Amino acid sequence: MTLPPLLTRITALAPGVALSLVVAAVAMGLQSFETQVFDRIWLEGLVLAILIGAGVRTFWPPPETFRAGVAFSAGFLLEVAVVLLGASLSAPALAAMGPTLLLGIVLVVAVGVTGGYWLGRWCGLTRNAALLVPAATASAATRPSSPWRP
Repeated sequence: MTLPPLLTRITALAPGVALSLVVAAVAMGLQSFETQVFDRIWLEGLVLAILIGAGVRTFWPPPETFRAGVAFSAGFLLEVAVVLLGASLSAPALAAMGPTLLLGIVLVVAVGVTGGYWLGRWCGLTRNAALLVPAATASAATRPSSPWRP
């Protein structure tokens, strides 16, 4: 008996997505720890998850059974997470900052994303992952609750 195509796809993705969920849970635990110890979030859970995932892959390349789900999580799911993180910025909040501060933020984010991208590529990340790490960090740094905001 063969499985329907959707069920086959879900079965193929499940181990890697489960591994990614474990990494995400550890990252969220670290974010919670940050909040308890420092009374603020210095690195968002999303950024921590990316860094933990890169570390895990560096020291333990996942077996073939995990690869499809990890690729799905590192691609589509991660891109959705970065978009949702960036969506927490609102136009009125940006307008209230004033033009000088807004220009400064744009320049710092541009330099940070560019530098982060090239650092990620130098560390062996794929193009998408190398772009997502600094983009997620920049997005988190411009949130109203960010410790990096003046």
